[in-house]
Amino acid sequence: MIKILSILMFSFFSSITWAQPPYGPDMILTPDGVYNEWEVTYYYDNDSGLIGGNSHTQGNTQKLCFFYAGTVDSHQRYYVVSSSYNGWFGTTTQEGDLVRIKMTFWNGDGNDEMSFNLSTMGAKDRGMGHWDETVETWTPFGYTYWGNTELRRTGKCKFSGSKDYTADEIELAEEMRGKNAERLRMSKSPMGKTRTSIK
Repeated sequence: MIKILSILMFSFFSSITWAQPPYGPDMILTPDGVYNEWEVTYYYDNDSGLIGGNSHTQGNTQKLCFFYAGTVDSHQRYYVVSSSYNGWFGTTTQEGDLVRIKMTFWNGDGNDEMSFNLSTMGAKDRGMGHWDETVETWTPFGYTYWGNTELRRTGKCKFSGSKDYTADEIELAEEMRGKNAERLRMSKSPMGKTRTSIK
């Protein structure tokens, strides 16, 4: 009986520890300091290799910068801005190893959602999951591309030349988002789709 109670208490307190931020790994901090830049790569999920011989063809790779945005109960929140694709930004939430990202582009006409699990082995700098992109079209529901994704931590985000971001420079994230949003729309979506290629 005592052994059973001990196991139950251990499980209970372990779940409490797991469910409360700060989490490790997270999208910013590593044992070596702040490394908040990641590369995200898209893989087409509709080509299984059964037709045409290609399996999960690789699409675009983009860079994302993460910044802390506080916590909400068991969720650790971030702002996310792309440093490779103009006007692509959004929010991220992490609960344990599960990370979910929502981003918008083309001034709201395009939306991306990613969900993946962070690796808890080795350098803790990799994630695998799904990346879905919806583009507004003349149809009531728009058009959605379904994909797989791989994320890799690449280093520190840069701003205006050689200045490094730090974990809490939300003002710089906002400035970067604003400047990128003012630029002309990119001709292709973050995944690499153009408006004329959407059917």
